[in-house]
Amino acid sequence: MRITGSNLLGTSAVSFNGRQALILSTTATKLKVLVPAGGSDGPITLTTPGGTAAAAQSFVYKPSLPPTVTAISPTTAVAGATLSITGSNFLGTTSITVNGKRATITSTTSTKLKATVPSP
Repeated sequence: MRITGSNLLGTSAVSFNGRQALILSTTATKLKVLVPAGGSDGPITLTTPGGTAAAAQSFVYKPSLPPTVTAISPTTAVAGATLSITGSNFLGTTSITVNGKRATITSTTSTKLKATVPSP
């Protein structure tokens, strides 16, 4: 999620109704944070070197959408190869299995996952 404002450089904490978010990047006017899972509707609070402030609007959680897979490449590979999965709603993915074996996730965006094919 992107948050815009002023005097944001050095932000040390962001919380959604008391639940801490992971800060991904900050500039003087923009924050990029990962919205914490399992939260509830309520205020967004920022802690900066200048003090603590609450956003003027409350944050409203939408129900999570299940991931959708539209393509997997390659469809055959050896252990250690990179597997690319294309689709939607991938942010927050915590595991991928290939033939019942857990694969190591190497990158995630909302529309693409990359993982290392596990040993059989």
